[in-house]
Amino acid sequence: MDSGFSGTLSRMIGAGGVAFALYGTPQRILDGLDDHGVLEQVGLLESDTVPGPPTSTSIDLEPANRSEVLRCCLDAHRALMALKPENVAKFETVEGFLSRELEKLESTQSTDRVSG
Repeated sequence: MDSGFSGTLSRMIGAGGVAFALYGTPQRILDGLDDHGVLEQVGLLESDTVPGPPTSTSIDLEPANRSEVLRCCLDAHRALMALKPENVAKFETVEGFLSRELEKLESTQSTDRVSG
């Protein structure tokens, strides 16, 4: 299970009270969400609890720049670290790397704006 996805999902659920349910989810995905501490935040639907065929909604997204991607990944990993104490040891190196990369990128961007 991708930790960036797990952390972003957790942030979406926690921040906005977004309801999120999984249907027909493979065990390896459930195990990954459980390992990251996110599984208890989502609902699990079985075929007998779904009233009809699942629906989906298409969302048009603007392309993200590198800074936005780094910030999203950093926030996702920080959310996982706050969610479950065991996640700190798992993700502190990643969090440090992402934080340093974002700092470098933002300082380069601010230098470019000043000199440009």
